[in-house]
Amino acid sequence: MANAQTVQITTRGIQNSLKKFGPFESIAEYIWNGFDAKADTVEVSLGIATLNSIDKISIKDNGHGINRKQLDIKFKPFFQSEKIYDPKDKHSDIHGKNGVGRLTFFTFCSSVKWNTTYAEDGKSFNYNIDVDSISLEKYVESEEEETNKNSGTLVTFYGVDCKDFSLDTIKTFLANEFCWYLELKKKLNYKILINDIELDYSSNVKMRKSASFLYEPSGLIFDVDVVLWNKRLSDYSKYYYIDLEGEEIAKENTTLNNKGDKFY
Repeated sequence: MANAQTVQITTRGIQNSLKKFGPFESIAEYIWNGFDAKADTVEVSLGIATLNSIDKISIKDNGHGINRKQLDIKFKPFFQSEKIYDPKDKHSDIHGKNGVGRLTFFTFCSSVKWNTTYAEDGKSFNYNIDVDSISLEKYVESEEEETNKNSGTLVTFYGVDCKDFSLDTIKTFLANEFCWYLELKKKLNYKILINDIELDYSSNVKMRKSASFLYEPSGLIFDVDVVLWNKRLSDYSKYYYIDLEGEEIAKENTTLNNKGDKFY
């Protein structure tokens, strides 16, 4: 039996708080949520209607899913999130902010359903969560069932209505939003698929340079890759320190941010 729960804010309050999110930024939030859940693959499925418009959207990840016992933490307290980390722990793996990404769907559709599978104590469980745009402060959760499915979450958007959405415009936006992150994670084979085709961000790259340097005190050799992008990114220009397995160890801002010379 489904249970209706209430988020601790009104629908109008939620909409006012999320004014900065447009339809494209909202789609990006759901993809970031997948990567936040430790997914390495996020699949975006777009239904193409007449005149190349989009009438259906779903986003699927192979992350760890949403534990039903944590719904009170993940869905009720608006502008709070379990995605909290020590600011001294400098990494790029947590991007969702304040737990608001889950409700930005109202910018382009009428309702959304999460179908999520998570593992606990050697078993896997599946259930649904539904939210309607006219009552964003409420969500309806179904009873969970034991399943053989792999962990992950499928988010399906209903009543899609955005005249700016097309296959090309969504690809272009996502390439600019995620190119730096996919580049950072390329040794780990992270990817975004759009209608089963891997997102190609090569047109965002203006120049690449690679070199190796010997640090004599330790005898260690450092391989350095420099990427020059052809437009401003969704994140600051940074130095990233990555180990041989492709895992990010640390990062820091370069001195190249907030310049007017289009050197990204």
